[in-house]
Order: sequence, then C-alpha cells, then structure tokens
Amino acid sequence: RECEVNIDECESAPCLNGGVCEDGVAEYKCHCAEAEEGLLPWGGPQCSVELLGCIDHACKNGATCLPWLDGDTHGHTCLCPPGFYDDVCSTATTFSFSSPKFFLIEVPPTERRRRDIKEHEHPLGVHLRFRTTLPDMLLFFRGNAEFFLSLEIVGGELRAKAVSKEDGSLEAQLPGLVSDGDWHEAVVNIEGQDQDIRLVLQVKGPGCDNQACRVERKLLDGQESFLHYDSLTKLYVGGAPEEYMELTLSGHGFLGCMEDLLVDGRPVLPHDLGDEEASVEVGCIKTEWCGVDPNPCSQQGHCVDLWTDYRCDCYRPHYGDNCSQ
Repeated sequence: RECEVNIDECESAPCLNGGVCEDGVAEYKCHCAEAEEGLLPWGGPQCSVELLGCIDHACKNGATCLPWLDGDTHGHTCLCPPGFYDDVCSTATTFSFSSPKFFLIEVPPTERRRRDIKEHEHPLGVHLRFRTTLPDMLLFFRGNAEFFLSLEIVGGELRAKAVSKEDGSLEAQLPGLVSDGDWHEAVVNIEGQDQDIRLVLQVKGPGCDNQACRVERKLLDGQESFLHYDSLTKLYVGGAPEEYMELTLSGHGFLGCMEDLLVDGRPVLPHDLGDEEASVEVGCIKTEWCGVDPNPCSQQGHCVDLWTDYRCDCYRPHYGDNCSQ
C-alpha cells in the first residue's frame, strides 16, 4: 500500500543554481533560472551544467542565441528577429510592392486529405507580416473561383474569407486599423476536420496577448465538407488575376512591404521568386511623405500617405496640389 503514496521528489531540493523544481510521478523536472548579465546560463537535468553553446555563435542580424544541451553535446539555436530566416538568420525575408502587381506561388498538392489533418501538424494556411498606408487592398488570394482562401484590408481592417461554391463561405474580420504604416503580423488558417472546419484569422503583436486578436468562424450544421484542398495549390501574393480580383471587396492589388511569408508552415523567400518576378524588390523601400518638416501640404491641409506618393486634403479656403494657394 505504501507504494501508492506519491513522494515529493522536490523535497530534497535537487535543482541547483536557482532552478525551480516541478514534481511529477516518480520524477521531477528542473526549470533553470535565466542567466544573470555577463554570466553563462545553467542547464542539464539539475541545472548544474554551464551551457557553452552561445560562447562562439554565428547568429546574425540581432538574432537571439538560445543554448542547449543534448546529453554531453553543447549547441545553440538562433531565434531570428522579424525579416530574417535560416539557421543563422542571414537570409532576408522582406520584399516590397511599389506597383500593383502580384506573384504566383505553386504550392505542392498536399498528400493529406481533409480527414487526415491533425491539429499538431502545420494547418493549411498563410502567415505573413506587412506594412502599408492604404486602406483597401488584397494581400493574398489562394485557390480558384470555386474554392478559395483570401486575406484583404477593407476600410483599414483585416478581413479573411474562405469560399466553397458548394458550401457557401466563412468570413472573419478583426477590428483595428492595420493601414497605419507600421508592421503587422497576420495568420489565416483553415483548422479542424470534417464538420468541425474553422476559419481562423489572428493578428499578433503588441496589445494582442491571450488570443485577444483572434476570431474563428465555423461551418453551419449540415455543411458536409468545405474547401477542396487540392484546389488551393495556387497562391497569388500582392494581388490576383482580374477574374479573381472581381471576387474581392477591396478590388486593388497590394502596395507596401511584406516579410516572413509562410505557406503551410514553409517559408517563401524573395530569392525563391525568380528573375521574372521583377515587380518584387528585396527589402522595404518607403519614402516618408507626410512625417517630414516642412509639411508637404504647406501646413494648410492634411497629408494623406499613398505609399508611393501623397495627397493633400486642403483646409478651406486653400487649394492646389500642396494647398499653397
């Protein structure tokens, strides 16, 4: 009977160097303390081994080096800041649209079918970061006229849509201005399986903790299936052919910058896009039209940033391109 008593393995204080002990069944786990400034962090089962993996690391572009210990082997992982990718964060992921064009990404047909999608796998979806000052534009269109997934900025707010000609559509909109010229991170996923299909739109970043900026839309009862995943092999980024643009609310291609584009969990890098995609420029090229001194509207009008240009909305009685008359 005494074997049924669970002993507190943390009672003997096995975790060293400030580590916090978590008791389990016939085991314990040490959560090692963060390193103090200028000192090496501790690791290992009892936080008794100094982690050496980041002493001589190659992480670039302001990446964070995360040391680890696997048996007796010391190593590290580079945690990339936004805009960079690869093992050492040396590959730029940022690109610009300075004219209303788009590029096509051919997504390999997925071997998994709708019923095989597992929650822990990468869901079917698109992740990206973007910045723009324009309020009505298409970020991406994936699929065809019968089955598609899209993300737009409509009236300055993000709007995702999943459409199946057979089963109607799901729409998700998040309140909050994203056409303010700052970087915003968005995720659009199709999650679940069979009758539990969900369209998820999520914005990440400041003020968006604890799922505050996440909306889900589910299928109605009686809707048997939804998107045909093998119809979603074409992804148009920054716009779409005219026949698909007619299906959008914004009706305009994207002007602005994008980075960290992931399709079903796989990164899409600017140098993967090929020479023919001349509409895409690497990096984020942007002139600050309105935030300059002197004000381009002669202090006699409101400056509207159109990304590649600006417009002056003049205060009466002033008029002219720069409200100088």
